[in-house]
Amino acid sequence: MANTPTTDLTTLTDANTTTGWADSTFNAYDNGNAANFGTDNLLYIQDGIAISQQLATNRTGGSSHVGFSGTDPAAFVDGEDVFFFWWNFLYPGAIEEYNENSPATPPGQNNVGTAAGYNIGIGSSGTAAKFFAVGGTNFGRFPEGGWQNVAIDPSRGTFAGWTLGSPTTGVYDTFGLLPVVNTAPGRGQANAADAIRWGRGAIIFTGGSPAGTFQDMADENDLETNRWGLFGAVKGGFLWKGKLELGTTATSLLFDDSDVTITIDETRQVYDTFNLIEINNNSSDITWTNITMLKAASAGLALDNAKGYFLVNDNPTVRLEGCSFTDMGTFKLQSSSSLEDTTFRRCLSVFQGDAQFNKCTFENTAGTTALTGSNSTLVSSSAFISDGSSHAYELDTTGTFIWENNSVSGYATVDGSTGNEVFYNNSGGAVTLNKVGGSGTVSVRNGTGASTTVNVTSTTTVTGLKDNTEVRVLLAGTSTELAGIENATDGTTDDRSFAFTLAVGTNVTIVVHNLQYIYIAINYTIPATNSSIPVQQQFDRNYSNP
Repeated sequence: MANTPTTDLTTLTDANTTTGWADSTFNAYDNGNAANFGTDNLLYIQDGIAISQQLATNRTGGSSHVGFSGTDPAAFVDGEDVFFFWWNFLYPGAIEEYNENSPATPPGQNNVGTAAGYNIGIGSSGTAAKFFAVGGTNFGRFPEGGWQNVAIDPSRGTFAGWTLGSPTTGVYDTFGLLPVVNTAPGRGQANAADAIRWGRGAIIFTGGSPAGTFQDMADENDLETNRWGLFGAVKGGFLWKGKLELGTTATSLLFDDSDVTITIDETRQVYDTFNLIEINNNSSDITWTNITMLKAASAGLALDNAKGYFLVNDNPTVRLEGCSFTDMGTFKLQSSSSLEDTTFRRCLSVFQGDAQFNKCTFENTAGTTALTGSNSTLVSSSAFISDGSSHAYELDTTGTFIWENNSVSGYATVDGSTGNEVFYNNSGGAVTLNKVGGSGTVSVRNGTGASTTVNVTSTTTVTGLKDNTEVRVLLAGTSTELAGIENATDGTTDDRSFAFTLAVGTNVTIVVHNLQYIYIAINYTIPATNSSIPVQQQFDRNYSNP
């Protein structure tokens, strides 16, 4: 059966005692008047206890904060690991709005500066830290209020917030959770903090039948003793950030889920590929049906760059059917991946990896190309819709390929190099593309050393054939064979079929031959759309088989 999901997170403090905690770690943002600092067994999110603090009376700006001093995690890897903080502020209307000023003017005593409404400092001493904007009265769960979990990459050189002093690079042992208030709440435990953890932020899931589900991950994440803040149940679905590791290099995963909506959390203080779905192990088997996944942003803010990426390693079985992905990053698939009726809306490029796509939609791609691969024949009956700034398909391999029943709209209608042509031949060589059915003009951009021939083709199917029937398609008036089969076997007994694809307008003679039936020759012009030709073979009474 599927194993219990685990995490790579390491707890720096569970906030169950005041050990390491203080009502101030950064003197620049403490007026010495904060009261009632300590543990709180009512205002908590994890494991029954948190740290809470009453703010200084009659002070605005950055005048009070709760801080933690611990041991620098020596195994912390800059650019990969991040810190995770639980924070809560009980009076959303009393703090400033969120903003992404970089750098912000620091707050002070009775001075809000240009800082966001809630900030977290990570540094190497009480006089040296980076303060990262993580909240405000209009951000995240606010103005409704409630606990929020935030991920911060402290190695970022450019970030929303400000720097106090000169923090030592790679040293992280001093932390502060700082509200910036415009109205001083002189009552109640307004400022609260719970567990601080660090790591890649991964949920690791392995195991076999019965198959694992998204609910399994949320159940483990949401245990009161855990509260990882990575993949939690919310109204209407799940809220996710970090890395979902489905299978490992050593152990596979059987996973099957359907009809789920997943929102990718705001993660404005991390690196771009922080939110990542990674599928590992050749023996893994992953099926998603009607899964909706989208990137979120607070009202009035642009999406952050940690959009949510999808990576298939090795070559496990991956099936995506009826799924929808909106405002996400790149998708990298493999040849054992198959996608049916799946939509990519405003996502970065999808890298095909010889995966099969049928009835899929690529809408307003945010990358330079909707789909990049080495075999367009594997893409059929799909819709490509451009906002005027990307290609539909980029081919990186020479050869002859099919473009079957795909529709294109919003793209350039003449060949060129605008970046909005349908087909981008970036193989460095010659490509022949046979367009079969579909709609829209297939315009072409040729990369360096590339050339492309587009043939508009359609598929003709000869039906009603008896068993052991040979079919040959000849160029009209010649003996030149364009297509054929020695023995048509598709279909059922004495109701066989043979399909062939040729350029529209080609004049052919279709020869149907069977020793027991009268020879048939059909003169035919290939039409602009797919067609079928039913035949009725008459028994040859003169045939003798001695």
